[in-house]
Amino acid sequence: MESLSLEQLEAQRRAETAQQRGYQDRFMKESDASGTGDQAQKAASPEPMGLRSWLLETRLGGTTASATGADGYRQGEWGVRAEYRLETLNHGDWLFQADGRLSSGDTGLGLGGGWWGSTTRRSGLRATVTNLGLPVTSHWLADTRVGDIYSELTTGLARAQRLSLGTTTLRGFSTRLYSGGTELRAGWGERGDLAGGPYPGFEASQGRLGWFGGTRPWGERGYVAAQLGVAQGIPQFYTGWLPDSGQGRQDVTSWALAVGQGRSSVLESERWRWRASLLGSHRSADGTLAGASDAQGLYVEAGRRFGRFSHEFGFHAGRPDLYFGDQRLYGGTRGLYWRMDYSALRLNWGLGLDHESAGTSGGGLYPGYRRTALSANVQIALDRQSSLGGSLSLAQGRYSAASEGLPDPSNRSAYAYAFYQTRIGDWPRTRLSLTLRRNEQIVLDSAAATGQELQWEQDWLAPGDGVHEPELTSTLGYAWDRSSGQTRRYPTAGLRFRRWFDSRSFINGNLRYTSTQGNLATSRGLSGSVSAERELGQGWRLGLMVSLNEARTTTAALPAFEPTVYRSQERSAYVFLRWEGRAGQPYPVIGQRADGRGTGRIVGQVFLDANGDGRRQADEPGAGRVEVVLGGRYRTLTDAQGRFEFPVVATGAQHLTVTLDTVPLPWGLASEAGTSVLVPLRGDATVELPLVRSGANNPKGTVN
Repeated sequence: MESLSLEQLEAQRRAETAQQRGYQDRFMKESDASGTGDQAQKAASPEPMGLRSWLLETRLGGTTASATGADGYRQGEWGVRAEYRLETLNHGDWLFQADGRLSSGDTGLGLGGGWWGSTTRRSGLRATVTNLGLPVTSHWLADTRVGDIYSELTTGLARAQRLSLGTTTLRGFSTRLYSGGTELRAGWGERGDLAGGPYPGFEASQGRLGWFGGTRPWGERGYVAAQLGVAQGIPQFYTGWLPDSGQGRQDVTSWALAVGQGRSSVLESERWRWRASLLGSHRSADGTLAGASDAQGLYVEAGRRFGRFSHEFGFHAGRPDLYFGDQRLYGGTRGLYWRMDYSALRLNWGLGLDHESAGTSGGGLYPGYRRTALSANVQIALDRQSSLGGSLSLAQGRYSAASEGLPDPSNRSAYAYAFYQTRIGDWPRTRLSLTLRRNEQIVLDSAAATGQELQWEQDWLAPGDGVHEPELTSTLGYAWDRSSGQTRRYPTAGLRFRRWFDSRSFINGNLRYTSTQGNLATSRGLSGSVSAERELGQGWRLGLMVSLNEARTTTAALPAFEPTVYRSQERSAYVFLRWEGRAGQPYPVIGQRADGRGTGRIVGQVFLDANGDGRRQADEPGAGRVEVVLGGRYRTLTDAQGRFEFPVVATGAQHLTVTLDTVPLPWGLASEAGTSVLVPLRGDATVELPLVRSGANNPKGTVN
């Protein structure tokens, strides 16, 4: 697998576009030639060049939820989604997208929002116009987005290892000029959030954000980058982990300079990859709680592969209250980390160490702390059918004396997972696993988890090589939960299935059951989702989906050691009707041109892989609002449950990656090289993209 940059992908696309089309003999039989006049000419003339594809979808559904388990509400939801894509030869690719929604029922609690998070508004709209690959000169291209977008970082400052400068949802514009390895980026917009369902609408929050930056290569593998950010009227602090909990007002001017070598996402053998970043910010705030401040910070990251060993390490030091753009940089004022991984045919193992500390800042809003963490993982292939392995995470933290009122100023936590996997006789895969948690905070809105769970996972159908292969996996477990100070014992169960009735209809699901009072999982009671679709022909498709108590990902900026999900007691169901179509001949079609002709669809889910096995369990939540990129060009955001879709994609091999800056810390990519997926003709390619805790050596995404 070869990793290609955005510029290399664009050069490949333009080269293929410039190729002359080969001769096509359209004379089939004499009866066809006997036609006269316009009929014969129309039959022989090919479709015009330039792919045009469209999608129109409507969804109708409802949500019921409760905050306490007794007091609840009901909400009806209806929405329309429209998308039109046009490819041109000399004016780039155009994409027009619009989503609208209406809701009825109880919205006063602010807990509703169906598939995209909390909202109290009964209607919402999101609209974006995108132009990709516009030739400005013979050497420079431009990408431009207008409407509901997100803030951007120049390539040289994008997240590579641990330093993450983040992104923000905006209503405004952004543009990128690029030529070879050189680029310029600029943008401005009103801050907001995507909320509501069944399609999200943009809801303005507080403040505005602008940026200007660029990256320029030097030498064979080096680069320099700089970016300036201006944030006006943003919240001074947050009273909770929901995005609308901001209080106060402040203005922030920030800047960043970086110099590095080696931008490949995969560590190259015997070659260093490193980056040094210097950041600074000036903050002026209204009120006396936290006045004006200046802060600077230095971040150094490096990595190198030595044979089968790979090392990643880094350190940072700075002053409190350091901002970039509209986001406060968490991670302490001092810190370091080191990660080593060994990879061989039958043995993989890794070891990591993290330490960070910070003093009290923000006028006492942010308490000081010290935190040290140790992580390890191992996986051994005993033979072609059997393997065993596990992972371990230990952490110790202590808050400063200034943090009075915290329930546990000093705490230790532990997480351990061990498994044995084999095949017994002619049976498919069998896995036994044991999970232990000690004082681990796995969700934002509950007590720390303490206990253990023993689980048996069984595949009942052997995997096949076809596109429409059925799948059936069950799990049975038993848990000892001591989270609340008293021991609770209860069974757990799970079911994962996919069944194709024919080549045009299917049903799949992922369900889990655990105690309604338990704390060892991110959800309680019966949770998961079930969906079914039927292709009606002529581009029409009908579908149904039910979601139960699935955990959600918060959009608030939090320290890396805080959990990123919270429990949801929402139960939603909807039906959708979709019409897809295409016309014209592609220049090529969406994604990289494949050997075959025609199109298919990519559907998938990005999820938080807590146990690092590369397969999504029912208690592993999806990662919402993560950007997935197809072929280095086409982008989409996951919904609240981590699901995403690329309609009308070229058949053959396609490449998917995840934008790291949209992934919440401490999570990162399981495979930095991305995931390849084979798109069938007029079919669906399903893919799961796991996110693991930063530094862990884990499997790639799974493809079906």
